[in-house]
Amino acid sequence: NLALVDSLRQQKSLAEQASLDKSRFLAAASHDLRQPVHALGMFVGALRREHVSERARELIEHIDGSVSAMDDLFTSLLDVSRLDAGVIESHPEIFSIDAVLTRIERDLAPEAERKGLSFRVRPCTERVHCDPLLLERVLRNLASNAVRHTDRGGVLLGARVRGTELSIEVWDSGRGIPRNQQERVFQEFYQLHNPERDRGMGLGLGLAIVRRLTRLLNCGLDRKSTRLN
Repeated sequence: NLALVDSLRQQKSLAEQASLDKSRFLAAASHDLRQPVHALGMFVGALRREHVSERARELIEHIDGSVSAMDDLFTSLLDVSRLDAGVIESHPEIFSIDAVLTRIERDLAPEAERKGLSFRVRPCTERVHCDPLLLERVLRNLASNAVRHTDRGGVLLGARVRGTELSIEVWDSGRGIPRNQQERVFQEFYQLHNPERDRGMGLGLGLAIVRRLTRLLNCGLDRKSTRLN
């Protein structure tokens, strides 16, 4: 039994090392991997300036949509790999949380309005000690996810002081998540309500990135969901 346990421990260590090596390779090769996608985007832009038939213009738009989806997928995959490889580091500083919330509102409110939703931010004068870029990425992913999966009502983004900590919260009137699925939504490529894998509903990597970033920032991450139907 001791020999079996030792063998399993060695195999687990080898598997973890192989996964880390893979992540480091993808993180190091990220620039080279994305160059062809960027080139495709430039070619599509050049084609748009040409005088072509209406049918050709429709094809150009389809190509552009596919290139954008591929770029989003590459970006998310490489972000996950860079986080797993430990390439991304946290650089904390003191800053106003209200500036971050305001930027997110500015960028996401138009998308919410197009869906007939409200997008509100509750002002907060508190200052926090954290990495501002990584924290904004976390909040932007959560708020964007809320807008994407809310069909009516709206999204509220705000912060409140809890003891010596600041709780930043995203509330929405979306479809809700079943209790037995609430942990699985943080896994890579796992999506609810998207069996057809519609690209317009994302790739299923946003919450996986959020989980990794909050661990890197040493921030807590909690969720509550109630299904009304």
